[in-house]
Amino acid sequence: MESRLEAVIEGWQLRSCDPGYAGLHELEADEFSGAVLADGARGIMVNGRLIGILDGTIESFWGAELRVMEAEDPATPLWGAMVAKDAEVQAEYYTGETTISEVDGTLSSSKFTGYLELSENVFSGDYYVLYYGGTSLSVAFVGTDDQVITGEEAFQRANEEVGIYEVKSVDIEVIDIPDAEVDDSARQALESDESEDDSLEPAPEANAQADQESTPAPEQTEDPETDEPSTSDEGLSMAKATDEEQQLSHLAEAARAADGDAVASLASAGDAKQADWSSREVEVIPSLDPGRSTTPPVAQRDDTSSSGMSTPRPRPTSTDDTESEPGGNPQPTGSHSPPPQEAEQEITTLETERDELAAENERLESTIEELETEIERLETELEELRQSTEAGDMAPATAISGTNLFIGYQSKAHPTLNDAIHGGASATDLQENLQLDWHTEFDASDVRIGEKLFDEFLPETLQHRFAEWLVGALVFELRDTGAEGEMPDLYRVLPEMDRIEFEGEVPVHTEEDGKRESQVYPFDIVVRNSMGDPLLLFDVNDDRDPVAQEAVNRIIESAHTVATARDSVAAAGYVTSSYYEPAGLESATDATSSGLLRGGSKRGFVNVSRKRGFHLCLIEARGDSFHVTVPEL
Repeated sequence: MESRLEAVIEGWQLRSCDPGYAGLHELEADEFSGAVLADGARGIMVNGRLIGILDGTIESFWGAELRVMEAEDPATPLWGAMVAKDAEVQAEYYTGETTISEVDGTLSSSKFTGYLELSENVFSGDYYVLYYGGTSLSVAFVGTDDQVITGEEAFQRANEEVGIYEVKSVDIEVIDIPDAEVDDSARQALESDESEDDSLEPAPEANAQADQESTPAPEQTEDPETDEPSTSDEGLSMAKATDEEQQLSHLAEAARAADGDAVASLASAGDAKQADWSSREVEVIPSLDPGRSTTPPVAQRDDTSSSGMSTPRPRPTSTDDTESEPGGNPQPTGSHSPPPQEAEQEITTLETERDELAAENERLESTIEELETEIERLETELEELRQSTEAGDMAPATAISGTNLFIGYQSKAHPTLNDAIHGGASATDLQENLQLDWHTEFDASDVRIGEKLFDEFLPETLQHRFAEWLVGALVFELRDTGAEGEMPDLYRVLPEMDRIEFEGEVPVHTEEDGKRESQVYPFDIVVRNSMGDPLLLFDVNDDRDPVAQEAVNRIIESAHTVATARDSVAAAGYVTSSYYEPAGLESATDATSSGLLRGGSKRGFVNVSRKRGFHLCLIEARGDSFHVTVPEL
């Protein structure tokens, strides 16, 4: 995110303003939106308000020349200030269940401060909706070149995308800008330094006279060839060195005098402004916790006056102390190399930076490899889709992966799954009222799969037939066999089923050492509730080969990881039109909490913690019906 922010800032329009705090006040009056750079620090301003400082403090701008980059839209600097802060994830939604426009209305009306981010598994770009005291602004970065889009267009693009988005809260504070008199005090002190230096420098005639009086006459020697006296190189060097020492002495006295004046000047300015700063009310943008309102402290430098503000110190002029050796060549007697402790600290810092850059390079290389793999997968899918379109048909796997089923009823007044759970409906009544509507990511009206149209193909697939059994018959099998009490987690969520996703994915977020990482786990069938939370996870095998142990282990491990992070998961398993190898059945037995599929208070239960887990189900398709092999009903 740091590199993207830098690229965005560099794309803004350069403008000019006064240096130091006076410049910040000028930008404040102009209701400026953009970035202000000084001494490595980056200030972010929105509509004249300084709402964030990156890599520095407000003191970084004291008396400094400012590089000002003005944004075309206040949304982009607001985005930069928010994403640079630590954010707390408040909620996660799936766009297919809860649209961004729905959440936008709620966040705006509640005067939420934070942002909505849609970037996970979205290949067209990253989308942000920013909330600033109840007002929303939108930013999108689309395409491989991160084209910046703002305003209504950015919001509409985000609202039309499909993916998982997060709502994150951040605290935004308006940073108080010190009065410009602090800059004036600094300039007066520096001007005093310069005038003091000028007054201490003697006139050229006085310099010449002083040199003659205070400097020993150069030693003269006779040239053996001309018999004329000549000035010794050694004498000239000593005269020059003495003259430089005198000039350094004058400069040092001027520096001490200027330093004292600066301290007195800044102390006076600080005392005069202290009461004013302490009495001013700091403006804070509303956040989730309206009671939180603080002003970041001004960082102090090494030398401070009584007002708490640092004072400028004149930089000493360095010169080499020299002595002459026979032959007239001056030799250095002093060393300007840094002290050993500073050199060692600098080496340590450089080594740390080197290691961090190496780690970042390794991470970027890994990301590049993942993206290249994803690009290859998408290119393959695109080619398959292109070939299918040209041939006038579609591959079965492509048709299934682009299909979702929605569970509904012809009438809520007639028997529903909730009625069936409480014994108020028969299987026939429920099946007559149930309605499975399919939604595709493609226009299915003219699609053919082999010799069949899509609407003829889909009902005959193992996935669709299993979905019909899961919704219309499983509740009665559990109830009739008395298993509802021994498989309570599964039985309880059946009325919550809202959507069945083919070739679905479930993201899992983890945090380690302060870094948040995401991993996506794919399943052939994901059953979700109305909020998009995963309830049931299944893999499917629709061929004549038996299901091997590796396939059973894979669904157990993946479901275990997801259920650990998502407590909505109630059951997981495998569905096959063939049968299970004995080793696969053994893996299922070993994974259950009791070690015996019939033992314990819950059947076929896999523990993920002391109180939570999920039911493991191995299911076989036999003709038009389905049979639960594990656990045995």
